[in-house]
Amino acid sequence: MARTRAKIPAPKPPIDVELARELRERGWTYEAIGRELGYRAGSIRGCLLGKGIAIDRPQSRCTSKWGEQLYGVWKGMRHRCTSRTHPQYAQTGGRGITFGKQWESFNDFYDWSRSSGYRPGLVLLRQNRTRNYTPGNCR
Repeated sequence: MARTRAKIPAPKPPIDVELARELRERGWTYEAIGRELGYRAGSIRGCLLGKGIAIDRPQSRCTSKWGEQLYGVWKGMRHRCTSRTHPQYAQTGGRGITFGKQWESFNDFYDWSRSSGYRPGLVLLRQNRTRNYTPGNCR
């Protein structure tokens, strides 16, 4: 019986350091950047640190269970708009609905929700379902 040689995978292209740095500065996790660029989170972190780029995520202002629930609401909104694998993508991101620049940061979303009277158990609703997730269109 003849032995077959294992195929050696083709080397991956180098990590786009500028893109990884930009995504990290916008608050993306190493895991999310890795998924986006096709690498493991440790590879992204190691590459950035190796280039002398140490970017820590801004510390969130909330540490309570309520803040964690609100973080899930914010993350769910972003996921519905950007992830083709989300069950509701066809009704949101698939129709071109996104979220405003005001809410790219969780801290900004957190501040808006507190000033708008958000309480645990409530959901984020768009008043006009044909418009984006923005402070002026959500309650």
